[in-house]
Amino acid sequence: MVNPMDEVPAYLTIRMTALPDERAELADAQAWRARAAYPRILAAGRPRFGVAREREEGGWELCSGLESMPQQARDVMGSLCRGIAQDAAEAGDEALHRAATAVVDRLDREKLDEVELGCRYRVVRVERFIRSGPDGPEPPRSSDLDDPDRRDLRDDLDPSRGFVLDPLTPPGCPRAS
Repeated sequence: MVNPMDEVPAYLTIRMTALPDERAELADAQAWRARAAYPRILAAGRPRFGVAREREEGGWELCSGLESMPQQARDVMGSLCRGIAQDAAEAGDEALHRAATAVVDRLDREKLDEVELGCRYRVVRVERFIRSGPDGPEPPRSSDLDDPDRRDLRDDLDPSRGFVLDPLTPPGCPRAS
């Protein structure tokens, strides 16, 4: 007999594992308790839009901040493609330079939400939500980071940039860079 769970698509798979440190365990325990105390999930404003690139090792990584409109994210994707074209020209990679320039030309005329230049880049939608309960919205947790020096940030203060969504990586585990 074939187990239907053997053929579950990756995007429907979530890996579970032991958490890597005490801080992650505390955050996980607090999130679990919040489910009971704040059971309602409410929309928290309009969605935001960013650009993600598909990673060779699996999953998607946000490579931009989050914008308020899809076209702003498309403009960011165009800027990323211009950078790829320039880097390719400087490296002498004529094929990639031509491909990136062609993509940039299309982005200037069309509403493209996905392009491929060595890997796939996609405009993504990010829904924002809050938990709520009988006494109102959930307050901050003690495990929430307020100090920007303690966050795992890349080049700037945008915590969404560099975020990896990979259903095959267990929640709470450090992501591979």
